[in-house]
Amino acid sequence: MSNKKLFDRSQGKLFKPRFSRNNNAASGIITSQTDQNMKNLIFKNTNLSSTSSYRYGDKPLLVSTQQLRIDWNRFENHTFFHSAVANVNEAFDRLVNFYPFEKSEKALEIFEDGLTGYEKYILDSFPKNVGYLNFSGTVVGEGLSNGTQISVKDRRGASINSISDRVDGAPVLDPKFLPFSIEMFLRVPAQVNDNQVIVQKYSSLSNNFTLALSHSNSTNTCNVLFGITSGSNYLAVSGSIEKGSFNHITAFYDRLGDQKAKLLINDTIHSSSLSKKFNNLKYNASNLTIGVGSNARIDGSVYTVKHTLSGAIDDFRYFHSVDPVKTIKKRKYRSFYPSSEDPTLKLYYRFNEPYGVYEGNDIALDSSGNSLHEKIVNFTVENRLTGSDSPVLSEDAYRNPVLFPTFAAVQSLNTTLLTSASLYDEYNPNLITKLVPKHYFQDGTDFREFNEELDRLGKGFHTFTSNNPGSGRSELLGPQLLIKLLLTYAKFFDELKLMIDGITSFRHTIYDDYDTTPDVFLRERAKITNTTLPDLFSAGDISQYILGIDLGLGKAKAVRSLNEIQNLIWRRILSEAPKMNLHKGTVHSVKSVFRQSGIEPDNIFTFREYGGSKEKSLDASRAIKRDVFRFLSFTGSLNKTTTAVDAQGYPTDAEIPKIKSGFLSGSRIQIGNPKIRGTFVSSSNIQYQPHGISNNKSDGLFTSGSFTYEGLYDWEQGYSGAKESLIRLHVTGTSTPSDSEACVANLVASNDKLTLYLKESPSKSVTSQLFLTGINIFDKDVWYVSFGRKAGHDLNTFGTSSYFLRAAKQMNGDIIDQYATASIQMDYTDSVFSNISSYNISGSFLLIGSQSLLGGTKFLNNSSVSDAKITNFHGLVTNKRFFSKNTNRKEYLNRARNYDSYGVDNPAVNYSFTNAATGSFERLILYTDTKQSTQITDASGNIRLFDFSQNNLHFQGSNFKQSKNVMKNLRVEFETLSENFDLNYTRDKIRVRSFQDADNLEQGYFATTPPVHEVLPSEESLDDNRLSLDMSVMRGLNENMLRMFNNFDPLDDVLGKPNLIFGESYGDLRHLREVYFNNVIEVLDLQKYRDLFKWLDGSFTDVVYSVIPRTTNFLGVNFIYESNILERNRFKYMYDEIYMKSGERDGGRGNIFLSQFVGKVKKY
Repeated sequence: MSNKKLFDRSQGKLFKPRFSRNNNAASGIITSQTDQNMKNLIFKNTNLSSTSSYRYGDKPLLVSTQQLRIDWNRFENHTFFHSAVANVNEAFDRLVNFYPFEKSEKALEIFEDGLTGYEKYILDSFPKNVGYLNFSGTVVGEGLSNGTQISVKDRRGASINSISDRVDGAPVLDPKFLPFSIEMFLRVPAQVNDNQVIVQKYSSLSNNFTLALSHSNSTNTCNVLFGITSGSNYLAVSGSIEKGSFNHITAFYDRLGDQKAKLLINDTIHSSSLSKKFNNLKYNASNLTIGVGSNARIDGSVYTVKHTLSGAIDDFRYFHSVDPVKTIKKRKYRSFYPSSEDPTLKLYYRFNEPYGVYEGNDIALDSSGNSLHEKIVNFTVENRLTGSDSPVLSEDAYRNPVLFPTFAAVQSLNTTLLTSASLYDEYNPNLITKLVPKHYFQDGTDFREFNEELDRLGKGFHTFTSNNPGSGRSELLGPQLLIKLLLTYAKFFDELKLMIDGITSFRHTIYDDYDTTPDVFLRERAKITNTTLPDLFSAGDISQYILGIDLGLGKAKAVRSLNEIQNLIWRRILSEAPKMNLHKGTVHSVKSVFRQSGIEPDNIFTFREYGGSKEKSLDASRAIKRDVFRFLSFTGSLNKTTTAVDAQGYPTDAEIPKIKSGFLSGSRIQIGNPKIRGTFVSSSNIQYQPHGISNNKSDGLFTSGSFTYEGLYDWEQGYSGAKESLIRLHVTGTSTPSDSEACVANLVASNDKLTLYLKESPSKSVTSQLFLTGINIFDKDVWYVSFGRKAGHDLNTFGTSSYFLRAAKQMNGDIIDQYATASIQMDYTDSVFSNISSYNISGSFLLIGSQSLLGGTKFLNNSSVSDAKITNFHGLVTNKRFFSKNTNRKEYLNRARNYDSYGVDNPAVNYSFTNAATGSFERLILYTDTKQSTQITDASGNIRLFDFSQNNLHFQGSNFKQSKNVMKNLRVEFETLSENFDLNYTRDKIRVRSFQDADNLEQGYFATTPPVHEVLPSEESLDDNRLSLDMSVMRGLNENMLRMFNNFDPLDDVLGKPNLIFGESYGDLRHLREVYFNNVIEVLDLQKYRDLFKWLDGSFTDVVYSVIPRTTNFLGVNFIYESNILERNRFKYMYDEIYMKSGERDGGRGNIFLSQFVGKVKKY
């Protein structure tokens, strides 16, 4: 394949013509630019044209053992005839002494492409470092010779010629008749500063250029000065920078342009008021100083230096050119390389040398190609002590290996490898020196021992080098010529065998990283398996595809480039190709393609299989959703023992966690049940409108009427042998035991029973119990568990309430296990559920986690039932919710099937964000979500589970493992209400027409009791072979809207009101829309959907086509703009058309269609 193919692929577009049936195979390589000039511009500094280069995907061949999928950590996989110890030290010698750290990007690519697979592995294993240099400044009055500083000799190779590539001693830094620019990241500490020089090229007071800081009493900002003085001519400019953070600064003078001195500070340009063309900026090859300087004339006045620089510098670049501002902005966050074709880069200090004690730690390596390496004056190891705040966000750490042999991590790597290698050589029967008669070596050693010759190769590399990188010559201790010759042959034989073995692994494509098809053969492998590979990321540019830059919102370089990601996806698809071929022609095979690509299609696309029954049931519009939920894990507390507790009974021992909600109380500003005991006041206050606020605090208790708690639970480890507390309700107060947090309700589980213990009144002497038997929620499946109270106002009784306990488990949207019980109990007048008192000052709160129930005089703290005091929990929990309303059977079953739902039967009243309607006190009060972004505890082991109801009743977690991810991702499948309820398609085309058990009738819209002898005409199915994959810009919003619905009955009522047949709008639908958008606190960002779709558009079309039947009318992968589900437009009827007339309707008004309303009588 010629290199030209690399530039043939066209750029992806957001919108393009729909699918055409060409079924083209994916190219898998970059073919973005076809113009030869563009090709030369982009790739002129690369190794693309070399036969040894494979990184750009333009050669469908094995050209290097680097391409092989081998576990290089094991010598038996790659070292057959060669000496392992020689292999190790040869790799170290090549990397340390020949790595072209000061050369061009092309030279780096040539070096990297020329490495063997094992040498590349060693390079990958080398420690890498990116950082910056801290300058420890002097104080005012202290000598300027004491601070951290660098004095760069303006002679190539003059300072440290042992590691210099160019040692001709030529001066290179004086601009003379050329423009020049200085770029760097600078951080000044947030403290008062006096005059400090940042960088200076100085010949005399009147002949210099200086970049400096001016005096500032502020701890927030200071000014940067840039001045050029040549005799009586001068230019000067200043600009402000922030202290305490890195600022990108470019100081430049364009002698060939506008001839002004300019500062570019964080993308803001500051220019001198004057322009001047200096004749010759020559400083007699004086040193360029960084961090220190001399008094200089700036802007006509003498600038007096008070102390050396205090701050940090990163990525210092000095050019004899001025690039466009756009170019400077683009490259400032990226790694930069010198170019032999454009030698304007004169000095480049990356300051990426690592922190530590090693020989050469005081050297600043110059990466400009001019060998201006220099020692840092007054250096201490703390000058290298940096954090993770390196400002060059896209800097390639891989291109910054630590090349100092005495660096501890390098020494350790070398020693570890040599130990293993020496042992391998001892037992390797194929070592080439063991295949040659021993007397040949004895004759060649001139009476030296043969074993000593081999031992010399196995010495630690750091013991016989100059201990500095880049010497350009091998420092291995050479053995006799015969051994050298044999090992040279052996290394070649090993490489040849590896290449042959790589060919044989062609047919073995698996998920594993090793012993599988090399990436270069994946396309050929796809042809053999008759698999179409998606041509991914056509919208990406060269830097994204090859380098992995600018893939995310930040500037950080990605771990993998788009090319590597594409190869990984292709490998997954090919690994699953045999299974996918078995399911060809089904939706499962289509979805598998996306899932192998790391995309959950059900969460992004709508798979529209058109057709279905002539009659449409909204309630039948349900879909199966697969998603990943984050469960809060308490498993870290397993086998932990409590040895001490605090005043509330919580363990003080580490890693025995708990979570506690806010108090379940608030302002009562809604009318309805339960009736308030006080009166509404302050109705004129905008916060309490329209009714006012109750002046009785007890009315604000969310437990004063009916209430429900629910959550999802799982135990990955199964039953631990001890009963566990799933959730508790506590109160606090001034009376004992509330002063130690009294427990009033406790839900306890064993491996065959679920029990709710209640003791909600201080005068109650008996512990009430509700229990479900025969239930094992420790079966490692996800369980929906809820309990609550159905108050008298919902029972139409007075003085009694019904407490309920429920648990259910679903699979693919079908309830496979459910348990429920309820019990009528007397209401106590002093119940803490209904009263603010000394036992309950602020309201109840929810609690999960170990605790000792102290002050045992009342409530469950004094229960005679020992199990009522169990508090330990070691499972996983998510989706904790609390409602100040009763949950009926339909609501409970829906939420047990639909993990995403917090729906209620009447969201217009009982959703959280309406206060005007009667009954709106009965609402969703608290809910945590599986998708919250915070997953890692802080340094104290705390974490917050955010309350998305906006009532600020957040769960506060504490005593978890510090700075750790305490969320466990579990993949779950459940049933949801479909947003496409108004389209005639269904996921279930098998319809059960009759059930013997009447309890099952609610599971099927078309079901009735037997016998059934015929299918009604209205229930007949219509065949349609159309299929489309649609990504709707409103899908996420629609799915979130549907979470507040228990079923489609509210929408059915709103859309199907007969009195609206001639109406212009749906009034109730508008009200539902207003209720929902009261919950929205930010502007919807639809651009994110468009940004996502551009990576998918067209990429999978051919693949989908290859796995569906040829008779399917595939409409393609589409991006859809549509109204949300609560926004439905009506046809406008004119007044004179309300009644049918014989006259012809005006064509400009559209058409009127008559609807047939079909009714059906079922027998039960």
